[in-house]
Amino acid sequence: MTGDTAFGRDSAIVPLLERGLLIAAAGSERLRPVCAPPMPRISVLEGAHLPTPRWVSVASAAGAVAAARTSLRWRGLERTVRSLAMRRRTAETQPARHELEEFAAAFQRLDFLLSPLGACLPRSIALTALLARRKLAARLVIGVKLRPFLAHAWVASDGLLLNERADVVRAFTPILVI
Repeated sequence: MTGDTAFGRDSAIVPLLERGLLIAAAGSERLRPVCAPPMPRISVLEGAHLPTPRWVSVASAAGAVAAARTSLRWRGLERTVRSLAMRRRTAETQPARHELEEFAAAFQRLDFLLSPLGACLPRSIALTALLARRKLAARLVIGVKLRPFLAHAWVASDGLLLNERADVVRAFTPILVI
């Protein structure tokens, strides 16, 4: 597939189309999700007050983000995601809501220490990895939207968004779910 599609010659989209990560829906400028589960409608960040995270949880979150950034830099996205998928396969236990809220609160607390801007991918990889280490089921989702082209990553578990608001993820079409 070439850049001469309904999407024009957008240099950011063409490689994704060529590798099959995005699929153009016939006669439309909308993207079709690739094997995407239903989008969660509820976020632990909205509504109920999150618990104050323990400092150990925040330190674990910071360490996991640093490890995710290092892996992305030195191993690349493909190998990092493949490794995460292998770890995630062993995570079968559905976590209790209070466990999810503790992790969400720890990552939200990181916003005071580290800028969250442009860091959705390493943070989402880190959160998924931490949950997988504890054998708790969660899914890393990478989504895109067109005009302007944007990509975003978030984590969901048992129908709940853990590190993003529902209104934000609705704007994105999932292209990869781990």
